[in-house]
Amino acid sequence: ALKRRTITFVGDSITRNIYHGTLRQMGMAGAGAYNTKIPKWSDMTDTIGDTVLEFEWAALATDQVSKLKEIMARSEHVTDEKTSVRPDVVVMGGGTWDRLHVFASDEDRESHQETVKELAKEIRLARSSNLPVVWIVPTTINTKALLTEEKQQNIKEEDIAAIRDLYENLGVNEGATFVIDGPSFTESRVLESHDGVHYPLAVYDAGAQILANAMDWLLPELEEGTFVAPRPGSFSNPALGLMMLCFVFMGLACFDGFMGFS
Repeated sequence: ALKRRTITFVGDSITRNIYHGTLRQMGMAGAGAYNTKIPKWSDMTDTIGDTVLEFEWAALATDQVSKLKEIMARSEHVTDEKTSVRPDVVVMGGGTWDRLHVFASDEDRESHQETVKELAKEIRLARSSNLPVVWIVPTTINTKALLTEEKQQNIKEEDIAAIRDLYENLGVNEGATFVIDGPSFTESRVLESHDGVHYPLAVYDAGAQILANAMDWLLPELEEGTFVAPRPGSFSNPALGLMMLCFVFMGLACFDGFMGFS
């Protein structure tokens, strides 16, 4: 299903971890390994065979709206610039950073709600344009492990649960082609979250597997050239066939099917 495909991931660090998990599923064992030399909020591109996977950092809903609009404006045909090609599927996720950074006042919350509505609208437009969009629901928060007072005040599990409900009520989940429910593969392992938000790499492998299982029906079939079946007998080798017949007759004549090696 992933042959000659481009998959673009857009979102926050949770989405980035699913991106790395997908790379590991495809054989890149070291993807997502801890590396302090890589900028925290950078874009990434990896190619495995003829499959291209991209990650574009967009932690806030406003950034996600802009990214999705930009992706929709890309050409559907291959050009010299790889980034100008529209991907075959977009995987998005967010909500946690919005709750942390743009939720302090009533004005912030109202503005955020309008942005989420616009995000849901853009997801529906992408879907109607035959661009599948996968939405990743924020994973379970380990409240007691949150590292800073700001996070403890703003992104407790009860706060993120409300964000999950908000996005669902405003149509994001319904608009998406497929939804990966973050708590479904993290709730039972919440105590393993070392900083309250992130999990060991193996946990994200479960989310990546859910995504991989959905790819067969998420991605439209590529138009292949006309298939011509090989002519019967075209793979045969008369000389080898004659040699095998000789071995068979020798075994019958000598009453030894193992040709003296028994």
